Amino acid sequence: MVCGVCVGCVCVGCVRLGFDRAVDPGRDSRVEADGAVDGPGEVGPGDRGAGEALPDDGGVPDAAPPGPLTCSNPQLVGTVTGVSHLSEAALRTSGLTLVAHTMSLAGFETSRAAHDQPFGAWTASELLPGAEDPTFFDLGGTEHAVVACANASGVRHLELCLLPASCTPMTVKDPSGLAITADVDGPSVAVLGGGALRMAFNLNDAGGETSIYLAEASATAPYTWTAAPATALNVNGAKEDDPALSPDGLVLIFNKETPGSNGDLYVSERASTAQPFQGLRLLTELNTTGVEGSAFLAPLPPAKGKTRYELFFSSDADGGAYLVHRSVCER
Repeated sequence: MVCGVCVGCVCVGCVRLGFDRAVDPGRDSRVEADGAVDGPGEVGPGDRGAGEALPDDGGVPDAAPPGPLTCSNPQLVGTVTGVSHLSEAALRTSGLTLVAHTMSLAGFETSRAAHDQPFGAWTASELLPGAEDPTFFDLGGTEHAVVACANASGVRHLELCLLPASCTPMTVKDPSGLAITADVDGPSVAVLGGGALRMAFNLNDAGGETSIYLAEASATAPYTWTAAPATALNVNGAKEDDPALSPDGLVLIFNKETPGSNGDLYVSERASTAQPFQGLRLLTELNTTGVEGSAFLAPLPPAKGKTRYELFFSSDADGGAYLVHRSVCER
């Protein structure tokens, strides 16, 4: 969303849920240990530094059913100088540029020469000034983005952007056909076979509760979405936030904050898009004693019969500054 181009939209900054809380170093016993197992082509345990090469070993998929998602030891993305609280990173459709923003919604980006190479320095970006939660996807051979945009009252809605030109408010309805006017953000879009569009986002009610919603639309204008809560993933008294839907629509990673916790990454998986997301599992290999969230999933070439993704997420594990990390996940 480009401020001044959005229709009926005033961009304002906000503090992301789960990222404005003090860190309790003693809360979580699931600290990533040096004994963690790395994924294929990744560097060894305890290596959260920037600048290492990220090799890709290629491969051909087979017909075996997918196993549970496993993720490699995370690495810090890009060179950070004088930048803190980078979150909500999203990879552009080229696979070479990663976009993120600070708490004040100042935009930054970092690039790489190829998907198996490290990212360079984070630099200021004016691609989507003032936008929250960008997600990029190819539709009809053209790069699009969906972003969250706040009105003058601070209530966010979703906008569809045809890059690099302009953005238009999206219509999102509940199953009864009523437009959803509550505060929403965290969009994540997958384009499936036949041009069908799937989206995950979170709805934030007036009481501070946040829940994951799933929506569908055909890939034709005006892109009216029908959404419903992911009932099996939402728990009363907890906050489910920042969903990341995989490009094939089969994996959903999100931040869950339960009473007494700061927020961790969880995953839910399904065998086909005809099935609902039901069970969920803590991604112990990624979580620390601090806060992990704002996930984004992008495709990687398959290897050794496994489907692979790049996972980008924010963590305050590096000196208390929320910075972007990368992991390779496979199933």
